[in-house]
Amino acid sequence: MKKNEENIKETEIQNNLEMLSEYLKQIEAGDKSSEIYYCVFELYFELSDKKMVEKYADLTMSAAREEISLNKNPENAYICMAKICEYRKDNKNMFFFINKAIEINPQSPDLYLVRAEFYKKTKNQKMAEKDYKAAIELDPSYEEYVTLLKSSQGVIDDSKKLLIQIYLFAIFMIIWLVYIFLDIFFDISKYF
Repeated sequence: MKKNEENIKETEIQNNLEMLSEYLKQIEAGDKSSEIYYCVFELYFELSDKKMVEKYADLTMSAAREEISLNKNPENAYICMAKICEYRKDNKNMFFFINKAIEINPQSPDLYLVRAEFYKKTKNQKMAEKDYKAAIELDPSYEEYVTLLKSSQGVIDDSKKLLIQIYLFAIFMIIWLVYIFLDIFFDISKYF
């Protein structure tokens, strides 16, 4: 089983390196779009190369700013910028950029799903729910996908509840054991 997991991981790494090579060739050939830089950023992130992650995060932001100033696919540029801000944990700008993308294309259910995921990650379930509903209103075929996204959150919430219950049980057991210890050695039960 462990050997199989190692093989899968090696295959993933190899695939990431091959895709990375293709994207870098596109950049060398002159495609310096924010989307290409963002794809390279994601691959370096998967490969855990922090130095290159930062480099391509910066290049993504620069290319996106240029695309916006030239009005060249600004919606995608804003999305790339929002995702870089998500990586950098800059929530204020993350929401600013995704909101700009939605201003450009308010009929895109994908944008509402991206923002819903941002809200979910920042623990604003009410706003996430609002955006999930907006995506479904724009395209009812998204309902099944949204249901999957929500159910994955439910699994995470259930796991957190279970961990809290285990933690509380452990605290109870420690208190009980301390009481037993004290009772055995100091016969404190006569005081209760």
